[in-house]
Amino acid sequence: MAEIPLAGCSELENFEYDAHFCNEFLIGQGSFGKVFQAHKLSTKDKCAVKVLSEGGFRNRMEDLKKEVFILQYCQSEFVT
Repeated sequence: MAEIPLAGCSELENFEYDAHFCNEFLIGQGSFGKVFQAHKLSTKDKCAVKVLSEGGFRNRMEDLKKEVFILQYCQSEFVT
């Protein structure tokens, strides 16, 4: 599998989630973390947000890269 650059990682390190999104309720959870229905504070648009658990993907970086790769090619208005 080709190397997948995780663009904007330095920006994500300083990202203040609570300043932009509000979790409404838990949709599900898996080995990487939890998925919440949330809304964007600035627009009130609903979305799903995956919150990675600390260490949830440790030693599983290839699995995480595969998931990111798949989501990048998902043709849905609900996946960004």
